[in-house]
Amino acid sequence: MLTLALLDRMFHLLDGLYPAGTAPHTNMLLYAAMALAIVATSLQRPLRHTSRAESLLWAGVVLVCLTGLVLPGPTGAGAGNGVGWNTAASLLLLSAGQLLRRAQPTIGMVCTLLALFAPAVATIGFIHGDREFFGSMAVPTAICLLALAVVNATRFARHKSIRLMLVDNPAGHLVRQQLVIWTLLAVSLPLVTRLMPLLNLSHDSSFPTLYTAQMGLILLGILHFGIRFVALLDNARRLERALVRDVETDSLTGAATRRAARAWFEDRIWRSHVAVIMVDLDHFKNVNDTYGHAVGDAVLQTAARAMQEEMRMTDMVTRWGGEEFAVMFPLNNPMALRARAEVLRVRIAEATRSTEGLPVVTASLGCTIVDKGVGRSLTEAVAVADRAMYRAKEQGRNRVVLCDGLEPQAGPKGHDPRPSDPALGQLRTA
Repeated sequence: MLTLALLDRMFHLLDGLYPAGTAPHTNMLLYAAMALAIVATSLQRPLRHTSRAESLLWAGVVLVCLTGLVLPGPTGAGAGNGVGWNTAASLLLLSAGQLLRRAQPTIGMVCTLLALFAPAVATIGFIHGDREFFGSMAVPTAICLLALAVVNATRFARHKSIRLMLVDNPAGHLVRQQLVIWTLLAVSLPLVTRLMPLLNLSHDSSFPTLYTAQMGLILLGILHFGIRFVALLDNARRLERALVRDVETDSLTGAATRRAARAWFEDRIWRSHVAVIMVDLDHFKNVNDTYGHAVGDAVLQTAARAMQEEMRMTDMVTRWGGEEFAVMFPLNNPMALRARAEVLRVRIAEATRSTEGLPVVTASLGCTIVDKGVGRSLTEAVAVADRAMYRAKEQGRNRVVLCDGLEPQAGPKGHDPRPSDPALGQLRTA
């Protein structure tokens, strides 16, 4: 294309495309600048930073353009300048974009995209038949600058704004589709008006109709883009909610995961005291070994469901790992904590007993209360409750033990609550 531009400069090959005496021709200094830009572009390597040789070439483009703007042009060059301001501006922006690509990638990308403006407008002006459309520019020069700008814009493929147009997903398809639509709309009206004399149509009578049609198409394009964009946002929100649900919910039991538990704990601990109960199903390994893992999974599901049925909206049941669960809720009363833990113990045994095909499984529970305040750790609270739970195991399993400092004085000797105790019937309202 640069060769065609030079031939046009020397032999006026494209003068027939313009009215007599109005064909624009690019200054020779700008041909030199474009040649340097083409060489610099050819030295580019994918995914590499701008080399020193490239930087020197782009600096040479800047120097040549500024020299051309300062030096007076030959007679008839127009406005006393040696180069066209629009061509020089495109080359300067293109050079700035590549020189800034490493230090300021966003600014460099903007400069490179702005370099597309002048040649694109000049091309539309040529199609329309108005050579002074934002400054005259020879057609080969405009096409050469457009190609240079597009090729150099690909060097910003890692930038999120350019990457969005390149990715193979619905958002990328929508952006590319809109670019094609707007390009066709920008070119179609000038092309139609240029062809109207060949079809013996009056420009004055058809021009309002054409512009009305173009505005209607633009509004339809905006509406289409808006509807598709909203649909993409809704789909993204649904996927995000599904992903969060998968991340924060245990797939087997439906209980929360550790990640969700930590978020819940951090959100509430600075506002209120939090009770933590560690629940471990007794002899669960024997259940797996004797009845199989399918029955073991069913036991876990049944126990988790039994505990969730006893929870309020402000409470949380978490599968901490294996057959261990962590139950958390706002509370600052050791006696009420023991009562709620006893209810959970009884409910787990009752649920497994009443489910056909499952063995009766009991649970040992360790409890603690974490004082409210910033900087409290769920991991430390679980460790304290875990130690209390292991004391429950050592004392014979199927019981509730509070951590040190919360355990009240021992009850009557020999008193050992079991699921059949009549007193436990009132615990659910405690």
